[in-house]
Amino acid sequence: MARSILLIWRAAGNFFASFAFFAANLSAFAPGSIHALDNVRVATASLTSPSVLYLLVAQKEGHSKDAGLNVEIINMRGELAAKITAIGEIDFFTQRFSGLGAAVRGIPLKILMIVDEKPDWDFIAQPQIKTFLQLKGAPIGILSIGGTVAVVTREMLRRNHLDPAKDVNLMVMGGNDMRFMSLKGKVIQATLLDAANSYRAQKEGFTKLAAASDYVSEYMSGGIVASQEKPSKRRT
Repeated sequence: MARSILLIWRAAGNFFASFAFFAANLSAFAPGSIHALDNVRVATASLTSPSVLYLLVAQKEGHSKDAGLNVEIINMRGELAAKITAIGEIDFFTQRFSGLGAAVRGIPLKILMIVDEKPDWDFIAQPQIKTFLQLKGAPIGILSIGGTVAVVTREMLRRNHLDPAKDVNLMVMGGNDMRFMSLKGKVIQATLLDAANSYRAQKEGFTKLAAASDYVSEYMSGGIVASQEKPSKRRT
């Protein structure tokens, strides 16, 4: 609980600086005033992650509209968001790791802002599972095959003497809420969950095997990613 509160407090403390930077960067996409950019679409893979908290707070408290922005937040996987942002259907997305990977593959994207320094995920398992070795042969939920959740999941398994390619069955199950539901339904035996869902899971008796922040020293996830090209026209 204390860790969850700390994450939220930290994100809230950086809110005004982050939102100001986000709003300022919007002006780079228009020839005139920021008010010309009324409608802005932002994709994120998780609506409960601290890396998107400042956008949700800005939307709820009316700060977006005060800045002349009508921000629409869309739940979407990073790989898909990267492709759609590159062609101008979405203005920004928040998965920095997916943006970097797409840019390396030649998709014209640029990272405007970095939000997270450490992942907030916990490796949560069924109540009867107390060690990583008990996961041998078990289905484990991930967000996507090549995303940050999958990369960190594989690293944590390897460092706990499990081969992610041979010893477990990695299953694409969607975002944090969907993975938590899959865990509750016993479709999977374990998964990484963000701070909010981890807290809920532990309250319901699920086991926290480890914190991802103890395994990942350099974290590439939360941020703001945009197309390198200015959109030719805006939606009204």
